[in-house]
Amino acid sequence: MQALTFRNTQFDITDRNGQPWLRGYQVGTALGYSDPGKKLHELYTRHADEFTDSMTALVKLPELNPQTGDAGQVREIRIFSLRGVHLLAMLSRTKVAKEFRRWVLDVLDGLSAHNSAPIGSATPAEPIHLTYNDRPFRIVPEGAALWFVTADVVHALGMHDAYRITRHLRFEHRSKRQVGRQMLNVIDRRGLDIALLHARPEHAEPLRLWLEAALEQFVPVAAPRALPGGLSGEQQGALKALVAARIEALPEVARGKAATVCWSALKSKFGCGYMEIAPERFSEAVSLVAHLALEGEWLKKEERKDGTVLTGEDMALLYRFCADAMDLVQIGERLRPALEGLHSIVLANVPADLESCRTVIGHLYRRFGQRMEEEARKYNVYIDWINLAAAEDRSQPIHRMG
Repeated sequence: MQALTFRNTQFDITDRNGQPWLRGYQVGTALGYSDPGKKLHELYTRHADEFTDSMTALVKLPELNPQTGDAGQVREIRIFSLRGVHLLAMLSRTKVAKEFRRWVLDVLDGLSAHNSAPIGSATPAEPIHLTYNDRPFRIVPEGAALWFVTADVVHALGMHDAYRITRHLRFEHRSKRQVGRQMLNVIDRRGLDIALLHARPEHAEPLRLWLEAALEQFVPVAAPRALPGGLSGEQQGALKALVAARIEALPEVARGKAATVCWSALKSKFGCGYMEIAPERFSEAVSLVAHLALEGEWLKKEERKDGTVLTGEDMALLYRFCADAMDLVQIGERLRPALEGLHSIVLANVPADLESCRTVIGHLYRRFGQRMEEEARKYNVYIDWINLAAAEDRSQPIHRMG
């Protein structure tokens, strides 16, 4: 296995299932601790609940003489996978920790690229070449997994750079793969879902619908996989077919929003993804989708009797919720450097969550902004120094001056 060296620290690698694991005290040395074994043990002990069995283990290994490298007495030594090493570097506050984190990610990227070809094959998998809005959209199949070329996703979502997509992703959801003669940045299906979440709805929903249809047509898909205690494969297929039938009956411009309404209603009702719904509640799920009122149907809004029309008070309260949320977004942006400086795993997703919150507020403001503000004034909950338009137009300040 290839040697690993960071600055003046050369790691003695323990090979576990073809993956490099590093000795804890050597990680402490790389992080710049004066007493690496003790300090690294203390760091791990304080955060032991954040590590899984795939990230650390106690194994019996010969103790190595740090001067000569000679093997000594066999002792129980704690080792860490590269994911575990990266978490240690995130938790550490030494001066070299930031550089060390980047080094670990580079090693992981190198391993991902090295292992990108199917087992037993010296050539990479043939990418699937699709076209979306007259631009290439390439997918790299790898066993049961699919990787999507990041640049293609960026163009499809109307973005200008890949950073807006990849900044929200953990390292296991982004990698590099061979596509033709090029080594390109790619994201997996989970990474794509996160990218869709942070894109503008008018770009995200059409891509989501197109991709679902494209994958069924061009990518061999196994029968839906039943989760323990969830819907059977046949029930999942029937539910997806019902959603598709409801969407196809609508004008094309309304289909993206309708798909979101259907799947969101299921998740809200049952508190889980559709695959996890209990089999005995399948009929209930079908009835819910069948009776949803979707915008764009022939039934006029004023004829609906389902009680879903928002009152003036509802709109005023919705405005106040959005205004308070935007205030939190502003506070979060001001505190971002401090949050990042804490290197806390618990707080790592706060910037991404606030970004999602801002996206939702922007959508609501586009749909109901004028009416929300009118009703807020009537009910005396309007906040004149909060600018909701800034949720979408980032050139505008969130807090109005004066």
